[in-house]
Amino acid sequence: MKIVIPPGSGASSNGPYPEFLVGAEGFLYFATNFFDGKAVLWRSDGTEPGTVPVKSFPEVFAAIPRLTDLMPFGDKVFFMLDDPGTTGRELWFSDGTDSGTHLVKDLTPGPGDTWFNLVTRQGGQLTLFREWSPTPDGSQVELWRTDGTSLGTVRFRNFGPPVTLVPSSFEMGGVVNFFLSRPGQGTELWRTDGTANGTVLLKQLGASGTLGGPSLQTEGLFYFVLTSPGHGDTLWRTDGTANGTHALKSLGTTETFRQTLLQVGGLVLFVVTSPAQGTALWRTDGTTAGTSLAKKLDAQVVTFTHWTREGNQALFLFEDGANTEVWKSDGSPAGTVRLDAFGHHVYLLGVAGSKVLVYSPDYTTQRLRIQSLSLSGGGKSSVKTLPNPYANEPSAYPFLAWSTRINGRLYFAAGIGGTGPVAREVSLWVSDGTATGTLLLTNGINPGDEYVPPFFAISEDSILFVASAAATGLELWCTRGTLATTGLLQDLNPGPSGSIPQAFSYFGDRLYFRAFDETRSFQLWSMPAHLTCPTPLAPSP
Repeated sequence: MKIVIPPGSGASSNGPYPEFLVGAEGFLYFATNFFDGKAVLWRSDGTEPGTVPVKSFPEVFAAIPRLTDLMPFGDKVFFMLDDPGTTGRELWFSDGTDSGTHLVKDLTPGPGDTWFNLVTRQGGQLTLFREWSPTPDGSQVELWRTDGTSLGTVRFRNFGPPVTLVPSSFEMGGVVNFFLSRPGQGTELWRTDGTANGTVLLKQLGASGTLGGPSLQTEGLFYFVLTSPGHGDTLWRTDGTANGTHALKSLGTTETFRQTLLQVGGLVLFVVTSPAQGTALWRTDGTTAGTSLAKKLDAQVVTFTHWTREGNQALFLFEDGANTEVWKSDGSPAGTVRLDAFGHHVYLLGVAGSKVLVYSPDYTTQRLRIQSLSLSGGGKSSVKTLPNPYANEPSAYPFLAWSTRINGRLYFAAGIGGTGPVAREVSLWVSDGTATGTLLLTNGINPGDEYVPPFFAISEDSILFVASAAATGLELWCTRGTLATTGLLQDLNPGPSGSIPQAFSYFGDRLYFRAFDETRSFQLWSMPAHLTCPTPLAPSP
């Protein structure tokens, strides 16, 4: 779309390249940072002539990246910039012009750096949460607000030392709820609307309690776990009011939360274990009366290998000795059932249609076996054993890199290990849950661990991803889920080097990304946000 990195600037996994892309009411802002400390703020309307540098900051000895953390504000943008020796790392603001780009305020006077734990927009301002230690007495938490001007940037609350901000804030109706912890006083729940009068203590949660364990935000409620020495874990809920903040279930010192909280329909499910009681599934509707045991799963404390939601039900696997059990639950006792059990360790591949697919690596034959069972229970059958052309070589063990469900089918990447950190091969497969519908699409997925290729739908039947062929290197590919509709979409950097497309972001009706091209650097590219894979495509290697 535009050459934003001067040819000859080089390229590496650390830059320079366009980064920190954000959309701001019809405009795209991004940064370019260079190894000599130079940084440039850019703005784009999505066209080459409309992609222009807003402000350049001259080279200086500074940590890279120097210009970071772009935050949209209407059609304008806030960002953090490090100016060592003068103001240090501070908040800046830009209206998209050179003259309208300026330091907001030197909150840490002199060359000291300012860091924010949380930044959120509330109405016509940004609310900034800052935790720092100005004195040896310990850290203090401050709340600031800014409209992008120095006069409009004020501290409206100082909680004083010693206090720490617990990293578990949440927003409800434009109000930010947050937790503070004070030595000897435990944890407090607060809320702020970005004003001094609107910053109030909702509830003191206990003199010795600390926030720990799982948490979950649902529509209108936030669930969290408070841990107290001598009392154990307690599940709480809050609706952002004092009266709506209360405990739901205390586990005591012998019981433990084992999994994340999982929303299923209007219920939240959680797992409780204890040496005496084993493993049990619980549910809550957000009320004390509606918090109850759904079903006891096992007399022993078991190890969960998967715990996820599929539609309006939970799907989970756990190991019971040498066996693996597959369960589903809608949160009711009758709807919590074991689908089947396997006499060996299996792992969840995903759900395709009405079938649950699991996989198991066989380290003797060095093959990956895929099996299925019905979501209704039973119907266990073998789907496919994936080939391994390196089975007789050292450390050529099969593994699953990732899996995802798109348009009712499972796409997954299966690899063959090597003697070092790079796999011998990673292949892309698709499955509808049947043997004939489980197909190899390409074996050109990047086998390294330094570049994670994208994989996402760009229309109802088309998927964009990055794969490699000997003649092209890593380039944009497309598939509609068959071998005939899988292939190279465009060779952005002709030749075997590849363009290594990465950092994809949607803005408006375009999909933006960076790619290595004939300039020998990563440049900004764009394509339609939605398209159907054209045919014919180059066949997979």
